[in-house]
Amino acid sequence: MYYDYNNGSYYESKTNPGLKFLYNRVLGRLILKLLTKKAVSNIYAKYMTSKFSKIKIKKFIKNNNIDMSEYIEEDYSCFNDFFIRQIKPNKRKIQNDLIAVCDSKLSVYKITKDSTFKIKNSIYTIEELIGDKKDYKYALIFRLCVDDYHHYVYPDNGKVISKKRIEGRLHTVQPISSKRYKVFH
Repeated sequence: MYYDYNNGSYYESKTNPGLKFLYNRVLGRLILKLLTKKAVSNIYAKYMTSKFSKIKIKKFIKNNNIDMSEYIEEDYSCFNDFFIRQIKPNKRKIQNDLIAVCDSKLSVYKITKDSTFKIKNSIYTIEELIGDKKDYKYALIFRLCVDDYHHYVYPDNGKVISKKRIEGRLHTVQPISSKRYKVFH
């Protein structure tokens, strides 16, 4: 369940019947094992950047109740272009000089020596997530959902100074996958 601060209500994300088959049936899990191989994932990634993927956009907007009035209107060349759509200027106002790095659902945890973090129903330590145990004080976990604006936001002249790629198979971000697999595995 998720809480929507804009309208003060809770909502639950829907699970696609195809995903139910892939994650809950033996035959589905065999097919899933093939689909999550890197070569197959790369083919799907190429499809999502092709003009043929445009047919998915309207249904995706409808199924996920995305308010397109917040975004700059354009003719997307592929699904991935739509997914990283540009938000209209002044749609996100900065108040009190504190901003989020992205539209998301935010969890904040104080870090202790025994801290673990629940990310999409998978439990991780700091070492598992970033590979070291520096003297961090807080962990901020930003969870983007399909209706969120998928761009980083930089205050002032901020920039990325490092990135860490987490290797492993790519699964859906839907909750159904985390019942069987750790998100990053």
